[in-house]
Amino acid sequence: MPVDFTPEAHTDSTLALKVASRLRSSGYLPLRDLHVTVATDAIVLGGTLPSFYLKQLAQVVAKSVEGVVRVSNDTIVNREPATSQDI
Repeated sequence: MPVDFTPEAHTDSTLALKVASRLRSSGYLPLRDLHVTVATDAIVLGGTLPSFYLKQLAQVVAKSVEGVVRVSNDTIVNREPATSQDI
């Protein structure tokens, strides 16, 4: 698949990488596993988190990155406790 090297594509991928890096360095382990993409001038967060607090925190962290104008937080909150199979 060809890679688009237009300035917009480069900026979008760079912005997504910056957001992902900020989430990973937040100190909250569940935020490290979120998926970060860019669509229609917004950062899109995806994945599963164990609480609504972490969902909101992920959005705040993403919005704190310079260049982020809008965040679409598509994360799902799964409050079920982890089982031995999940570990």
